Amino acid sequence: MSEIYTSLSISLIARRNFVIHTRDYNQTLAHTNEVIGPLFEPDQTGVIDLLAQVQNEPNQEVAIQNIAREMLVKQEDGTYRLKTILIWKNLEFVPAEFQRHRLNRLLDEINEFDTVESRLKRNDFIRVSGLGPIHKPSLFCIIPIVTIGNTRRKFDQYLKQHFWFSQLDFHPPLTTEHESYLETIYKLRSMMRQVFASPDIQRYVYSLVIFTRTHRLCLLAPIETRVPTGTIDSIETLAKCLVLWQQYLTKLDPPRLFVTPEFCKVAYRKIGYWLVDWETNKLFNDPAPDEPTEALKKLEINVLTGDWYASEYHYVKKYLEKYRSLQDESSSVGFLNLLVEDVLDSVRPPI
Repeated sequence: MSEIYTSLSISLIARRNFVIHTRDYNQTLAHTNEVIGPLFEPDQTGVIDLLAQVQNEPNQEVAIQNIAREMLVKQEDGTYRLKTILIWKNLEFVPAEFQRHRLNRLLDEINEFDTVESRLKRNDFIRVSGLGPIHKPSLFCIIPIVTIGNTRRKFDQYLKQHFWFSQLDFHPPLTTEHESYLETIYKLRSMMRQVFASPDIQRYVYSLVIFTRTHRLCLLAPIETRVPTGTIDSIETLAKCLVLWQQYLTKLDPPRLFVTPEFCKVAYRKIGYWLVDWETNKLFNDPAPDEPTEALKKLEINVLTGDWYASEYHYVKKYLEKYRSLQDESSSVGFLNLLVEDVLDSVRPPI
């Protein structure tokens, strides 16, 4: 079954957005359209080139309003609603200032700032970039498509947190079920409360996040590695969705609606690979630094406290080389994140 089809379904169940990584942009765009085309009406989907909108309009306020308008479709009664599935192109090339101050705000407004009240009681109508009232459908997902290698150091970290996880497109044979798709999503969404996560599982997820936030490499790039505490809920929710999806595919009787450590590991990898990247620190990511840069690196290590206190730079350099990312054809972002793998090795799952 298509990875994009599975990721889309899981994201719709949990009301989240996700990112697709690819090595062939045009092929993945075509593949994504093949997946969503039979599932939704043409006016329910859209493709927006964010970079083109920013380049064509120097006024950022007008540019974000133009993007918001492209996300809308006019209904028969004259009101507007958000399209159900939106594909964003060239997000990684949008200037950092526009990402942080405009796109972040846009996504906050769509999510109603993710407050407790908005989770308990979802409004049918919202206001976006000064436009509204706008109807937000119960099924809604934004999917940026980015090329492998183009995300590192190009995404605002706070913007990344609006997207649940990353999925690599392997271009597998397309086998999807189109009949009763929407009914299936609604049914699985209603079953979320039935999936059981034991206290031991919850402690395991909590430990994974805490070990990530306190890893010594986080001191080199704290914003890009210290995931927010909300990641605990994100991992648990993704694990529950994976349990539901497996039950839907296997139709086990009796159903096995409980989270195991293996589901937690998959969920943590999906989210951790997307959110955690210590190599965004350009100073320590230079493969061939000159002498002044090397001296600056030594100075920075010397002034760091905590796990780095009194560390000798000779050994620190070897340690950093050990944790550099490696190309991995099977990972969700195209490289092996050794910080995430180190956390998984350090935290023992419950028996």
